[in-house]
Amino acid sequence: MNPMLHVINGDATLAILKQSPVKGTFLVWKDMLMEGPVSGKGASGDIDLKARAEFLHAYYGADPKQYLAEMKNLFATLDKAARGKDEVVFWFEEDFFCQIHLVYLLAHLPSQLKGKGRASIICPEKPLGVRLPSAFPKLLDGRLPLDPAVLTLAGKVWKAYSASSNQGWEDFLKWAQSADHFAPWPLLKSGLRAHLGRLPAANGGLNAMETALLRSLSDGALDFAHFCKRVWLEPMVRPLGLGDMQIARYALDLAGDAEPWLYVEGADSSPAPGSPLKPYDWKLHLTAAGKARLAETPAALQEAAQAATRNGKATSAKAGKKTAKRGKPAIVKVKVKAKVKKPAKKPAKMSAKSSAKSSAKSSAKSSAKSSAKSSAKSSAKSSAKSPAKSPAGRKAIKRR
Repeated sequence: MNPMLHVINGDATLAILKQSPVKGTFLVWKDMLMEGPVSGKGASGDIDLKARAEFLHAYYGADPKQYLAEMKNLFATLDKAARGKDEVVFWFEEDFFCQIHLVYLLAHLPSQLKGKGRASIICPEKPLGVRLPSAFPKLLDGRLPLDPAVLTLAGKVWKAYSASSNQGWEDFLKWAQSADHFAPWPLLKSGLRAHLGRLPAANGGLNAMETALLRSLSDGALDFAHFCKRVWLEPMVRPLGLGDMQIARYALDLAGDAEPWLYVEGADSSPAPGSPLKPYDWKLHLTAAGKARLAETPAALQEAAQAATRNGKATSAKAGKKTAKRGKPAIVKVKVKAKVKKPAKKPAKMSAKSSAKSSAKSSAKSSAKSSAKSSAKSSAKSSAKSPAKSPAGRKAIKRR
């Protein structure tokens, strides 16, 4: 058997994997491509690491030198493995936070790793970071070989995601609706639906993400920990896999407008650029302007948010129960639904049903995503299309 290089999306998973019988070299992805500038550099379309480092430092207080060193090492190690005989195994979770990293890596995969037996994927429904070490050998045995259709889909998604205009998404949606392109990767479809809910609303009103944040405070002020729990119950948020620091950044954006929709009370509620976020002493309030804007929100978005809140209260004590049936994502309008047939549960598919998140995953997100999604997480916020703007100002929440 050839040596294995394991590429892992998070230090939380790495810690468990190192306790397991799985052997090989371990490499952790250290960025968070859900946030910040992602436009490609040069003909290859590689992310601009310097721009990423500046963004992550400004918005999350990440150490730019450490980030650059870790990411350069990751890509150098991958290139070395490609020139050798290693099998590269990608360990990524089911939410969009992880999926977009896998998309990028597959879209930029060295050609040598596209050959038979050179790369494989592990992407189960249940989060990797909540498993016992003894579960990992079986996961490794069930890894999926690279499917050419998955590589094609990854390339198309990344091209649209990193485009500097909406034309990229328009072209992608036309292609996605032309056939059952998501059949080999159903999790990505659900995550993309939720991601598109972060884009600016066509009429200038609230988008689905902003609706979820404001709705979470509609019953009154909350401390930051309870605010996160409420946000994680929102139907459009669950497939995204947001971490606590992302939610903190979004809240600051909505609180930083000339007419703020949120008010953040507490120490460190106005962090200077380059300062780490420390939100756990915060208390968040919905302002009069926020209430008025929420009242203007289309009924469909309101109803989805209300359903999430009702169901969340009713089931909050049932830790570990799946929450997929609490409501459809608020962005069903986004037509990434390319007449996709529900894939049978076959090992050849990259998992299924990304919306089936347990409340256990929610509580794990806060810690697991502060770790190796950690250096990453200590890093993100702003429009991916527009270069990083000032942390203040709600326009930063408008996504690609």
